[in-house]
Amino acid sequence: MAAENVELVRSFYQAFNREGQAGTLPFLHPDAVWDESALPARQPGVYRGHEGILELGRQNDELWTQIHADVEQLIDAGDGKVVALLWARGRGKFTGEPVELAIAHLWEIADGKGKRVKLYLDRTAALEAASGG
Repeated sequence: MAAENVELVRSFYQAFNREGQAGTLPFLHPDAVWDESALPARQPGVYRGHEGILELGRQNDELWTQIHADVEQLIDAGDGKVVALLWARGRGKFTGEPVELAIAHLWEIADGKGKRVKLYLDRTAALEAASGG
Protein backbone atom coordinates (compact mmCIF):
# COMPACT_ATOMS: atom_id res chain seq x y z
CA MET A 1 0.00 0.00 0.00
CA ALA A 2 2.92 2.36 0.67
CA ALA A 3 3.93 2.50 -3.00
CA GLU A 4 0.32 3.20 -4.01
CA ASN A 5 0.08 6.06 -1.51
CA VAL A 6 3.29 7.66 -2.79
CA GLU A 7 2.07 7.27 -6.39
CA LEU A 8 -1.28 8.87 -5.49
CA VAL A 9 0.51 11.92 -4.07
CA ARG A 10 2.85 12.13 -7.08
CA SER A 11 -0.15 11.94 -9.44
CA PHE A 12 -1.92 14.68 -7.48
CA TYR A 13 0.94 17.15 -8.03
CA GLN A 14 1.26 16.19 -11.69
CA ALA A 15 -2.46 16.89 -12.14
CA PHE A 16 -2.14 20.19 -10.26
CA ASN A 17 0.70 21.30 -12.52
CA ARG A 18 -1.25 20.34 -15.67
CA GLU A 19 -4.81 21.35 -14.77
CA GLY A 20 -4.73 23.47 -11.63
CA GLN A 21 -6.78 22.86 -8.50
CA ALA A 22 -9.76 21.34 -10.37
CA GLY A 23 -7.52 18.58 -11.74
CA THR A 24 -6.66 17.42 -8.24
CA LEU A 25 -10.17 16.50 -7.10
CA PRO A 26 -10.08 12.86 -8.29
CA PHE A 27 -7.20 12.27 -5.87
CA LEU A 28 -9.05 13.66 -2.83
CA HIS A 29 -11.95 12.39 -0.74
CA PRO A 30 -15.12 14.44 -1.27
CA ASP A 31 -14.85 15.42 2.42
CA ALA A 32 -11.07 15.99 2.40
CA VAL A 33 -9.55 18.61 4.68
CA TRP A 34 -6.76 20.85 3.33
CA ASP A 35 -5.06 22.73 6.17
CA GLU A 36 -3.06 25.83 5.31
CA SER A 37 -3.47 27.47 8.71
CA ALA A 38 0.33 27.79 9.07
CA LEU A 39 0.63 30.01 6.00
CA PRO A 40 1.33 33.67 6.85
CA ALA A 41 0.37 34.98 3.40
CA ARG A 42 -3.04 35.14 1.78
CA GLN A 43 -5.85 34.03 4.08
CA PRO A 44 -4.55 31.09 6.06
CA GLY A 45 -7.25 28.60 6.77
CA VAL A 46 -8.67 25.13 6.62
CA TYR A 47 -10.54 24.16 3.47
CA ARG A 48 -13.11 21.38 3.61
CA GLY A 49 -14.43 19.18 0.85
CA HIS A 50 -14.03 19.60 -2.88
CA GLU A 51 -15.75 22.99 -2.85
CA GLY A 52 -13.35 24.26 -0.18
CA ILE A 53 -10.37 23.03 -2.16
CA LEU A 54 -11.68 24.78 -5.28
CA GLU A 55 -12.05 27.95 -3.19
CA LEU A 56 -8.39 27.63 -2.19
CA GLY A 57 -7.55 27.46 -5.90
CA ARG A 58 -9.59 30.60 -6.59
CA GLN A 59 -7.79 32.46 -3.79
CA ASN A 60 -4.41 31.38 -5.17
CA ASP A 61 -5.42 32.48 -8.67
CA GLU A 62 -6.22 35.96 -7.33
CA LEU A 63 -2.67 36.38 -6.05
CA TRP A 64 -0.38 34.24 -8.18
CA THR A 65 0.28 33.28 -11.78
CA GLN A 66 2.24 30.34 -13.11
CA ILE A 67 1.80 28.38 -9.86
CA HIS A 68 3.77 25.16 -9.97
CA ALA A 69 4.53 22.52 -7.35
CA ASP A 70 7.91 20.87 -7.91
CA VAL A 71 8.23 17.64 -5.96
CA GLU A 72 11.64 17.29 -4.40
CA GLN A 73 10.94 14.09 -2.47
CA LEU A 74 8.00 11.90 -1.43
CA ILE A 75 8.47 9.95 1.79
CA ASP A 76 6.28 7.07 2.86
CA ALA A 77 5.84 7.68 6.59
CA GLY A 78 3.76 4.54 7.17
CA ASP A 79 0.24 4.26 8.54
CA GLY A 80 -1.27 5.87 5.43
CA LYS A 81 0.92 8.98 5.65
CA VAL A 82 3.13 10.53 2.99
CA VAL A 83 5.34 13.58 3.41
CA ALA A 84 5.82 15.63 0.26
CA LEU A 85 8.83 17.95 0.22
CA LEU A 86 8.07 20.59 -2.39
CA TRP A 87 9.11 23.82 -3.97
CA ALA A 88 6.10 26.04 -4.57
CA ARG A 89 6.91 28.38 -7.40
CA GLY A 90 4.98 31.13 -9.12
CA ARG A 91 4.79 34.83 -9.84
CA GLY A 92 2.97 37.52 -7.94
CA LYS A 93 -0.06 38.52 -9.99
CA PHE A 94 0.32 42.22 -9.23
CA THR A 95 4.10 42.50 -9.06
CA GLY A 96 5.24 39.90 -11.57
CA GLU A 97 7.97 38.99 -9.11
CA PRO A 98 9.01 35.34 -8.89
CA VAL A 99 8.14 33.54 -5.68
CA GLU A 100 9.80 30.34 -4.49
CA LEU A 101 9.03 28.65 -1.21
CA ALA A 102 10.27 25.36 0.27
CA ILE A 103 7.29 23.68 1.91
CA ALA A 104 6.07 20.28 3.02
CA HIS A 105 2.66 18.66 2.91
CA LEU A 106 1.75 15.87 5.29
CA TRP A 107 -0.80 13.64 3.60
CA GLU A 108 -3.16 11.25 5.37
CA ILE A 109 -4.58 8.75 2.90
CA ALA A 110 -7.62 6.53 3.35
CA ASP A 111 -9.38 4.32 0.83
CA GLY A 112 -6.92 5.32 -1.89
CA LYS A 113 -7.57 9.07 -1.68
CA GLY A 114 -6.19 12.04 0.22
CA LYS A 115 -8.25 12.51 3.38
CA ARG A 116 -6.24 15.28 5.06
CA VAL A 117 -3.34 17.41 3.83
CA LYS A 118 -1.53 19.81 6.11
CA LEU A 119 0.95 22.46 4.96
CA TYR A 120 4.18 22.98 6.88
CA LEU A 121 6.63 25.78 6.28
CA ASP A 122 9.16 23.87 8.39
CA ARG A 123 9.98 20.59 6.67
CA THR A 124 11.46 19.08 9.82
CA ALA A 125 8.19 19.74 11.65
CA ALA A 126 6.30 17.87 8.92
CA LEU A 127 8.57 14.86 9.24
CA GLU A 128 8.24 14.92 13.03
CA ALA A 129 4.43 15.17 12.79
CA ALA A 130 4.38 12.22 10.40
CA SER A 131 6.28 10.08 12.89
CA GLY A 132 3.99 11.11 15.74
CA GLY A 133 6.58 13.41 17.32
